[in-house]
Amino acid sequence: LVTKWPGTEIVAGGNGYGSAFNQFLGLHQSYIDRDQSVFVADFHNYRVMKYAVGSKEGTIMAGGDGKGDNVDQLSEVKYLEIMFHAR
Repeated sequence: LVTKWPGTEIVAGGNGYGSAFNQFLGLHQSYIDRDQSVFVADFHNYRVMKYAVGSKEGTIMAGGDGKGDNVDQLSEVKYLEIMFHAR
């Protein structure tokens, strides 16, 4: 479950444990970008999710196809380091 501020709007998760795009299975770290999108390291789903402002479900940004070392897989993601390039 990720909230922007304690006691306010839920912006990601909040629907129990699982692998649906509105669930987590081992939330480890989150990051909010300049557009207020929330990025989440979802440990046991082996993915990094992005939740745009106002969305009810996230988008897979990395991984999401099980544990492994292929280009569409991650292995126990715990930490996020997100770099943005100036436009």
